[in-house]
Amino acid sequence: SPIRLAITPELGLPPPRYEVVAEGPDNERVFQAVAWLGDEALGRGSGTNKKSAEVGAAAEAYEALADRPAH
Repeated sequence: SPIRLAITPELGLPPPRYEVVAEGPDNERVFQAVAWLGDEALGRGSGTNKKSAEVGAAAEAYEALADRPAH
């Protein structure tokens, strides 16, 4: 996803890692994702598939990082 790829090079940071958990029965599965940078959870997302959950987490993480003052 463009958002997932843009987080790190644009902000000069290492790539985030994503943890994804699936919940519910197979026909109603919901995926919850967390975007981590080091030991800090920066974004969370959910969706009906792994990719959409990761994209949501990446978008939230990007916003959190972009709002931080530069070091």
